[in-house]
Amino acid sequence: MPDDLYDAGVVDGASKFTIYVRIFLPLMKTIIATLAILDVVNNWNDLLWPMIVLSKNELNTIQLGLIRYMSGASGQVHAGISTALSILSVLPLAMVFVFLQKYIVQSIASTGIKQ
Repeated sequence: MPDDLYDAGVVDGASKFTIYVRIFLPLMKTIIATLAILDVVNNWNDLLWPMIVLSKNELNTIQLGLIRYMSGASGQVHAGISTALSILSVLPLAMVFVFLQKYIVQSIASTGIKQ
């Protein structure tokens, strides 16, 4: 963030907290939304850590349950069931993306070169 924005807030008599809340935070909304989406996707798709830590099947994450279903002891994987489970595992991420899509588009548009 440019120092001029901070200096303008100080000249107007705003405290550091007010400068942060009223100047910097609104400018960082798109960045925070993008980081939130990336963090949710990263945590949602995490497979290795739950595989190491979880021992009870009741505590499995969706991805871990899907992997354990596909590598079942019977050796038979039903394509319809595995496809349905894969689609269900993607739905929460799709919902997060739909709700935060506006901020992603704004962040991409704001980084372009304006002529």
